Amino acid sequence: TEGGKGTNDVLRAAPRCAGASPAANSHELVEVGVRHQAAGDLDAAERCYLDAVQARATLPVAHFNLGTLQMARGEYSAAVETFARVTALQPTYATAWYNAGNAHFQL
Repeated sequence: TEGGKGTNDVLRAAPRCAGASPAANSHELVEVGVRHQAAGDLDAAERCYLDAVQARATLPVAHFNLGTLQMARGEYSAAVETFARVTALQPTYATAWYNAGNAHFQL
């Protein structure tokens, strides 16, 4: 590999959830993401939500918060897909169905 960096080095160098502990679990990653989103730092929040999804793909709230972020950015098509993942994971998540409908309406 170029410069002596392997694939694992590149992955470790990728931006991660700022403000979370190195051993953060998926719930902590979501909580830190919520704080970033509330502060208006959508890029940092997105990294946290994506890290949470990577850590635990079956956590509906991680996908849900990512969907709300996508809606805040006007990324309605992506939000529809994200909320579909939420409702597939937890069919009784009423707010996810509601947000999916609102995102779809914006298309």
